[in-house]
Amino acid sequence: MALVYSKTPKGVRETTGKTSDLEPEMLEVLRACKDNQTADEIAAAWPEAERKTIVWAVGELAGAGYLRELFVERRPAPGPAADAGMDLDFSSITSTPTPPAKPPPAEAPNDAEERARREAEEKIRREIVEKARIDAEERARRDAEEKIRRQAEEKVRRELDEKARREAEEKARIDAEERARRDAEEKIRRQAEEKVRRELDEKARREAEEKARIEAEERARRDAEEKIRRQAEEKVRRELDEKARREAEEKARIDAEERARREAEEKVRRQAEEKARREAEEKARIEAEERARIEAEERARREAEEKVRREAEEKARREAEEKAKRAAVEKIRREALEKFRREEEEKARRAAEEKARIEAEERARIEAEERARIEAEERARREAEEKLRREAEEKLRREAEEKARIEAEERARREAEEKLRREAEEKARREAEEQARREAEEKARIEAEERARIEAEERARREAEEKLRREAEEKARRKAEEKARREAEEKARLEEEERDRERIRQRVLERQATRKRQSRVVAVVLAIVLPIAALYLIRFVPLDGKRQAFETMAASALGVGVKAGRAHVELVPKARLIVEDVILGDGDTGAKVKRVVLGAPFSVLWGMPAEFDSLHLDEARLPLPALMNLLGTGSGKLPLTAGAFTASGLVLATEPNLLPPLGVEAKVSAGQLVEFTAQANDADSGKVTLGGTRGTGAWTVNLAAERFDLPFAAKLKLTDFSANGQLSPDRLAISGFKGWLHSGEFGGSATLTWQGNWKLGGKIAATRASAAGVAPGWFKDGVFDAQGEVVGVAAKVQELLPKAQVQAQVTMSRGVLAGVDFDRLLQGQGQGEQFAFESLKANLLYDAGRIEASEIRLTAGELVATGAVSIAADQSARGRAAVEVKSARLSARLSIGGTAAAPRYQR
Repeated sequence: MALVYSKTPKGVRETTGKTSDLEPEMLEVLRACKDNQTADEIAAAWPEAERKTIVWAVGELAGAGYLRELFVERRPAPGPAADAGMDLDFSSITSTPTPPAKPPPAEAPNDAEERARREAEEKIRREIVEKARIDAEERARRDAEEKIRRQAEEKVRRELDEKARREAEEKARIDAEERARRDAEEKIRRQAEEKVRRELDEKARREAEEKARIEAEERARRDAEEKIRRQAEEKVRRELDEKARREAEEKARIDAEERARREAEEKVRRQAEEKARREAEEKARIEAEERARIEAEERARREAEEKVRREAEEKARREAEEKAKRAAVEKIRREALEKFRREEEEKARRAAEEKARIEAEERARIEAEERARIEAEERARREAEEKLRREAEEKLRREAEEKARIEAEERARREAEEKLRREAEEKARREAEEQARREAEEKARIEAEERARIEAEERARREAEEKLRREAEEKARRKAEEKARREAEEKARLEEEERDRERIRQRVLERQATRKRQSRVVAVVLAIVLPIAALYLIRFVPLDGKRQAFETMAASALGVGVKAGRAHVELVPKARLIVEDVILGDGDTGAKVKRVVLGAPFSVLWGMPAEFDSLHLDEARLPLPALMNLLGTGSGKLPLTAGAFTASGLVLATEPNLLPPLGVEAKVSAGQLVEFTAQANDADSGKVTLGGTRGTGAWTVNLAAERFDLPFAAKLKLTDFSANGQLSPDRLAISGFKGWLHSGEFGGSATLTWQGNWKLGGKIAATRASAAGVAPGWFKDGVFDAQGEVVGVAAKVQELLPKAQVQAQVTMSRGVLAGVDFDRLLQGQGQGEQFAFESLKANLLYDAGRIEASEIRLTAGELVATGAVSIAADQSARGRAAVEVKSARLSARLSIGGTAAAPRYQR
């Protein structure tokens, strides 16, 4: 036996170029493999040193599914070698090899041994073939699994590549926008710096020109006066010495005062700068703490949300942190620019002060020399002093004008820079808000899609359960119909046999008494026609006794007074007692039934049976107390055997009507209802299912509806509504209910009692509901959470829900108001269209159609708005609000009017 290799279909595709999964070296080995060759035979085409590597490569190709392994019996045979061409016939894998020709009978006595040897070889051959078949099937299975795995991996890879591409594009877009923003800011900064540099150069040039002019004038003046000075010098030298001493003392005093003044100004300046720095640091610290607090609250809220949204929230958090880092870097850059600007201004100011001091000292020196020279010649001195005074005044005037011009230009430059900074910050803020809005919309879309998926799965599950239930009911119905059909057929057969016997007896009697035939026929006709006529006519016969007996029996079973309009018996298609216009109980707690149908035995014609086979209510209207009497929570028992209890068009008498008319099926055991199921389907509520199971002293009830009007406060039409509770003789306790409205979940609990007055109490809650969906006139965006209580007391059930009050606390984190912009109102620029805020809290009260919103507090950065709003039953709105920005010392008081759908804000 030898292990040989052949190409699999996968190997054939690789060698023909239909696939290209192998490396060139492995592909060369695969192409060298012919069918039914051993590894050594394949490796023989390579040099001796490489053959071990080729044998290893053959094994790898077989393991990867490119070659097939077979065990065959090799016998030397003359003739040409096998065809070296490609053989695509794989039938040899599973087909049985042609057995060798049977040798001619041997003359030796070893025939038995030869036969045993051949049988052993045949057994081994079959085992080899079977093993080869199993191996081939296993490899084919692995190939298929490998193909599916590769396809799945390729799909995942493509999805990841697409996701990475989208993320890279988004990142590139954000980077491009960031670069554009930085380039614009850098351009503005360079322009501002260039403007400042040009102004400083121009100022230096003008100062140099002015200094050169003064020096030229001074030289001319000194040359003209030098002669006078030499003549008067000797005369006034002694006087000048004395005067110089006095002036030196005065100058020292003035210098001391000037230094003290400058030191005081420097101290005041440093104190002002220190105060400004501390205020800036305190403001930055408060802002950092506020951002940290907001981020901490946001992280806590994100951590409390479902696991399915954690990855999206983590991404949003990283983006928010990156944005905060960029904002911090931008703030540091702006602070550095501002610091550089202040330092430059300080340097310029000190240089100007130093220059002014030097000029002042120079002027003092010149004036001293001038006065010394002028004293020699009074007239010349007075003329010179007048000239110098005029020149000094002109110079001071020019310097004052120049200084005023420079200060005006500096103010204009600072205002332009401040304007550009505010515009850049406003642009960054709008971009951040837009990014946050897009992220919130994307998150809301993902959440909506997830909820839609869950709702679709839940609907599919309910539909599957409903289908199974209908199939079970249909099966039970068919089984009951089949049983009724068999019973009817058996009854018809017995009746036919009875008729046959009757006909035989009639023929015998006719033969015995021919004369009495006519009278017998008449008697038979009367015996048949009269009962049939009676069956149809008896339904029109009023049975007042039956009505009174029904009232007594029902009052005993239910424990309340019972009145009926009329009663009659129907015998076709089966015996039934029909009671119409039935009233159970008195007043608001009484129930009304248009028709009661009782399945009765035939003996109902002459007596009231103790028990009935079935009970059906047609168009019944039941208040809750009457429903409890019917459900049998008291000691009475229904006069029913373990039969059917049904109802059609049953209405639960509530105000307003909470459920559509129901079709009911119930089970009866020992005279009491033990379980019921009610269903309805209409345009308003969709599919409704109500079920109940008897417990100890109470019923466990559950309700499911596609749409349900929550009666607390203003009507809220919830979808996919469900509720569970306990129904006892004196109360209905709803342990929990929930439904969906405007992408948010509404739920809670409630208790209704009717001993004495009707009382209602409960709790309601809303989670992440759309504010724009609930109050579109007041909000454009945002979700809210709410916690509240409902309380109601009334003497009549019709007055309970209209009198109920609801109190709730509402909170929102981030949202957008509609129809108002507080920033524009504070600046006196009109009402505006919308306003984004960071948080909102309010207390709500609903009472008799009126809504009161009090203790409203809205925050947006440093802006705080407080107030109250009232919406009347006619939907008119009235309210007030106070808006304040303490840091900017801005405030305004607003009045609110209009309607709930279109409020108006006025200052």
